Amino acid sequence: MSQIPVEQPNKPLPDNRAIVPLEHPDPSIDLKNIQGDVYPTFPKKVEQFIFFSITDASLFREKLGKFRHCITTAACVVKNLEEIEKARQNNKGLPKPLPKDRMVKLTQYQIGFSLSGMNVLNVGSPNDPDFAKGSQKTQAATLGDEPAPESTPQNFVGKHWLKDWREKKIDGVILAASESDETCEEAVIKAVEIFGDSINVEIIEHGRVRPEKAEGHEHFGFLDGISQPSLKGLMKPHAGQLECEPGIIIMGLKGDEPPPAAGQPSTPRNRPDWAVGGSIMAFRKLHQRVPEFDKFLDENPVKKHGLSPNEGAELRGARMVGRWKS
Repeated sequence: MSQIPVEQPNKPLPDNRAIVPLEHPDPSIDLKNIQGDVYPTFPKKVEQFIFFSITDASLFREKLGKFRHCITTAACVVKNLEEIEKARQNNKGLPKPLPKDRMVKLTQYQIGFSLSGMNVLNVGSPNDPDFAKGSQKTQAATLGDEPAPESTPQNFVGKHWLKDWREKKIDGVILAASESDETCEEAVIKAVEIFGDSINVEIIEHGRVRPEKAEGHEHFGFLDGISQPSLKGLMKPHAGQLECEPGIIIMGLKGDEPPPAAGQPSTPRNRPDWAVGGSIMAFRKLHQRVPEFDKFLDENPVKKHGLSPNEGAELRGARMVGRWKS
């Protein structure tokens, strides 16, 4: 999907983020044709996921033509990061949380479609065998989801699934990400107004960064985003960070190829033109049982090297997660 052109970044960016865009990215990669939460990902404090069904395909296409000018591209996000860095320098020494007038206002959008949504719109397939399976309900049991009593082999129902996710048809999702609750709520209202009667809003999920010292860390206390690979030609790798070709994440770029058969060379996937620059998004809502995890570590510390029980518990957690808490 093409969007409004935005200038490429022309100033160095700080190195204190999990994902650091290159000052001079690969010129063959069009940052205006990649949605911004695919790469380099939205800077945000709050986010809402608007899951919808399409009620009128013809009207939806018309509304999508208007909404596409609101989509935040990778090039837009790079500029947002530059603005945030300027504000960070100007706000040095000020107590946190910062007042709203000292923060960069961010209204960022991304949109994605399920297989059912793409079928409603009759746009064809991105030529991806996993996506072609549709909803991953059929794979839920292999992921460890417990079946409900009414579940059948033909229609899996998760015992712990919320009612809405069991019953509602999801054709797509709009992501709205911002620096504040107020800006995010404004963005959600605007997006829903744009699409109007062409959609039904089925589910809205809310997310926010963790407060104060926990910001940037997932709920078990480990630094978040650290396992993200660096995309060659787009990102500056941190020391020790794994690198991969951008096509591992972004369709149509170098590295977008299926695993080769034994003894055979790999070949690029044959993507339709409209899929180039796209990606696959998974949404999965999980319980994170922090007290139970901490209790397990306390009861099963590593008892070697003269470690105290607390040190042994921390080492056990680091071995399970793959890194120390930080």
